Amino acid sequence: GSDITMYILECRLIGKDKFTRVTKEKLLNRKYKHDGLKEGDTYEYRVSAVNAIGQGKPSFCTKPITCKDELAPPSIELDFRDKLVVRVGEAFSLDGRYG
Repeated sequence: GSDITMYILECRLIGKDKFTRVTKEKLLNRKYKHDGLKEGDTYEYRVSAVNAIGQGKPSFCTKPITCKDELAPPSIELDFRDKLVVRVGEAFSLDGRYG
């Protein structure tokens, strides 16, 4: 077959039927940063290759991907008896005196 000239990346919000094209420009890389997503929304993606003949069939969809803040602050859960549990993505407050 012909060499691939570009890729077309599409996504859809889970629960919707229609895919929308993510890439407006000619995508040649196999990596893409999708900006403007809404935290908490869940998407699935698919990709098609394009060559001199035209656009190929899309790939199978990715597993659902839920948008989350990449830099969530750590959390801490204190049990003064014998354990310390730290979780990412939860707010916490620790009051006390330093002496």
